Amino acid sequence: MLEVAWHYKNIMIPNFNLSLDKNGMGIVLAEHPNLKSGPTLGTTQETNEKAAYVRIRVDALSKTTIKGCFAFIIALEKQPKGTTAFTHIALPQPIPLKGQQFDIIPEVLCMLDFLMSGEWDNRLVSPTYWPFILRDVFKDEETYRFTFIVNGDGVSKTKRVDVIWKGKWDSIEAVQVAG
Repeated sequence: MLEVAWHYKNIMIPNFNLSLDKNGMGIVLAEHPNLKSGPTLGTTQETNEKAAYVRIRVDALSKTTIKGCFAFIIALEKQPKGTTAFTHIALPQPIPLKGQQFDIIPEVLCMLDFLMSGEWDNRLVSPTYWPFILRDVFKDEETYRFTFIVNGDGVSKTKRVDVIWKGKWDSIEAVQVAG
């Protein structure tokens, strides 16, 4: 009887995992649409340029869809080159990774982009909403530590990821922080 209850709990009670998916889709190179000045004054032209995206993966561990999820960056730190200590960067509020609720569906890949850099400007930036006060937070070639929280169906999970920015759009590195 206890085995049946344990099995039921594992498949029906909402549960999920967060990870960097370093060997899979954690950092991807992709084409990014970009607007540039057109051939005549006052016109624009869309071009596809290369960009690197850093993302976290959310996997359903239960066999039930986890509804009404939100994802946020809740803490940000940086580690200057040559040091071992991280310095806290004040966030004005938690920063949403998506502009709306989303569902985590069993066996369906769910990736949340949180950073990008493109060949057109070689800057590390957020691909979504970003508070203006933090516009230059990634200007230095340092390691940046992100703490994420994802909540859905009353379940919350957190994960920390270190992003190593070397100043080149296609050489971003990231590692999941243990613990």
